[in-house]
Amino acid sequence: MTKHHVIISGTGRAGTTFLIQLLTALGLETGFPDPNSAIYSNCNAGMEQDIREPEAPYIVKSPLLCDYLNDVLEGGETIIDHAIIPMRDLFSAAESRRSVTRTTDRALYPDIVPGGLWQTDIPEQQESVLVNQLYKIIYTIAKRDIPLTLLHFPRLLESPEYLYAKIDFLLGDIQYEQFQEVFLHVAHPRLVHDFYREGMADSALEVTSNGIRKDDSARDLYVDLLIKVLANTIYEDPSIHPSNIGSFKQELRLEGRDWPAAAHTMIGVQRLKNVRELAQRAIDEGIPGDFVEAGVWRGGCCILMRGVLAANEIHDRKVYAVDSFEGLPPPSPHLFPRDEGLNLDLFTELAVPLEEVKVNLGRYGLLDEQVIFIKGLFQDTLPSLNAGPFALIRIDGDLYESTLVALRALYPKLSPGGFVIIDDYGAMPACRAAVEDFRIKHRITSPVQVIDWTGIWWRKQDTPMTGD
Repeated sequence: MTKHHVIISGTGRAGTTFLIQLLTALGLETGFPDPNSAIYSNCNAGMEQDIREPEAPYIVKSPLLCDYLNDVLEGGETIIDHAIIPMRDLFSAAESRRSVTRTTDRALYPDIVPGGLWQTDIPEQQESVLVNQLYKIIYTIAKRDIPLTLLHFPRLLESPEYLYAKIDFLLGDIQYEQFQEVFLHVAHPRLVHDFYREGMADSALEVTSNGIRKDDSARDLYVDLLIKVLANTIYEDPSIHPSNIGSFKQELRLEGRDWPAAAHTMIGVQRLKNVRELAQRAIDEGIPGDFVEAGVWRGGCCILMRGVLAANEIHDRKVYAVDSFEGLPPPSPHLFPRDEGLNLDLFTELAVPLEEVKVNLGRYGLLDEQVIFIKGLFQDTLPSLNAGPFALIRIDGDLYESTLVALRALYPKLSPGGFVIIDDYGAMPACRAAVEDFRIKHRITSPVQVIDWTGIWWRKQDTPMTGD
């Protein structure tokens, strides 16, 4: 009896487990009951199957296919309908395996370390082993004329639009809206290590002959510390969020799922890192314009934006902090039905006075003429704001109305190549609807990049806006 399969393979450590988790959550035949089945905690990976087993599911993921796929196909009883191979740069794929091996408790895995060094015990040989393994499976695929899809990692983990277009042959009747919703739930870009940046961080410990750190290293160390202080992962204050009141929980703070009692931001470490990265890119790439945040709470993101400017000794860019400084407005469901029932104005914890935000910036030594405060509701201040261009826009408005008003007013002033960040896209369906309606109306096709469970960003293309 002939068996048909789709295979997912390659070097590993490149998003193959995420693909199986996603396809499982979408209801496809992967052989697993839920997306968290058979995951090794030491490497956040697993969910592998053996295609040689009689009960192997239609979709099989395993790096070991590199070794035995050709032999399996010799008998003619197995047909591969399609092969999917995620591709990561060679150094990072190898370094990920070296890192897992270094950090795994060998008492738990005395023989083989899941996700660790593959077919070698010598770390320096891992690149050559991965090249050989990848060549073997691609040669077999070419020899057997198997349809092949190559995916770029980490893009496959960051952009639902990209991944949907690449694997639509596998999705049947699943529409993009359903795919995107599941993608945002399953994807965790924060788990991806940037080994090049982390290698640079290691080199930050090096000093020059006179004992002074190199400029870029000092800059990065300062901003790293700034993020830790803003999120208060150092002193670990408790949460005041109605759903998780109580002591500090690291996983909640990293993902921005709590309301800190004392920290100057609630967006979590991953979204703070995103602000830092895009602000630095705007500077490095020479994208003209200032930075702006609409919805600042205690001022944490504005502090970080100003801190990045200070760390780079930038004096000709400003940071605009736009907020009512009195909490969120009541919804207007008669004008914006999506906001029906979103009575966030009742949460006094979200109302932070302007003077308190100024004090917070002053505590970091960052309250100066480069920070501009705009007080009032978005609909009263943003349409007439005499500012711009902007290189970076961050919108944290929660409501459909607030998000749409901010996009309408600020996006036309965003420089080509500039970045827009939406904080509540995954957490607030009303916010997501506003973003999607705006993008559709203005024919914005720039790929949406996922930050974490709720935050997204995209880069503005050099195309004219349509409509208002």
